[in-house]
Amino acid sequence: DPVHYRGVNEISADGNFGILTYYIRNLSGEKITNYKFGAAADIKIGSRDSAPIAKTDYGISMTDGENTFALIGKEGYSGISTSVSTIWFGDYRNARSNVYTSASSDSLTGTDSGASYSWQNITLEPGEIKEFKLCLGIGDTEKLESLLKPDASINYADETLTGLTPDSIYRITVGTDEFTVTAGSLSIS
Repeated sequence: DPVHYRGVNEISADGNFGILTYYIRNLSGEKITNYKFGAAADIKIGSRDSAPIAKTDYGISMTDGENTFALIGKEGYSGISTSVSTIWFGDYRNARSNVYTSASSDSLTGTDSGASYSWQNITLEPGEIKEFKLCLGIGDTEKLESLLKPDASINYADETLTGLTPDSIYRITVGTDEFTVTAGSLSIS
C-alpha cells in the first residue's frame, strides 16, 4: 500500500474524551486521489449491547439512561477539523461491511449494535501527510451532553469570540500575544 498509517490515542486534557488521531502519508511518488479509510466496532454501554443509538449534530450517541457513549466526528466539535465522511450504526454483524456507508435511519433501539466511520475522497500529494481526528466520550449523560457544544469561533470582522462556555478559562493567542480569559463577554482590541 502506498499510504502509511499512524494512529495516536490520547485522553483530552479535561479527561472526558478519548481522542483518536490518524496520520496518513503518501509514500509513493504519485498523487493519490479518492483515497478512503475507516474503522468499525461492536459497541455497547455498560452491559447493554442494545442500548438506544441516535444521530446527533456531532456524530452519534448511545445511552443507557444514566451514561452516554458519544462518537464525535463532525467539524467544529471537540477540536475536529475534518468531518468524517460517513457514520453508520446498526446490527454489529454488519459494521465492517458498512464502513463506507452512512446510517439510513436517525435512531436504533433493541439491536445488538455496532458502529463504523470513514473518511473518503482524500487526495494526497507525493510525501504529503494529513491528519484526521475522532473523539469518543463516555460518562454521565448530563455532564457529557453539557460538554458537547460547538467549538468557539472567531469573527475576525468585529474581533469577537462566540460559543464559549460561561465560567470556563481559555487561552487565546493573537499573533505573538497570549491572553488567558474567563468566558463571559469578550472582545479583543
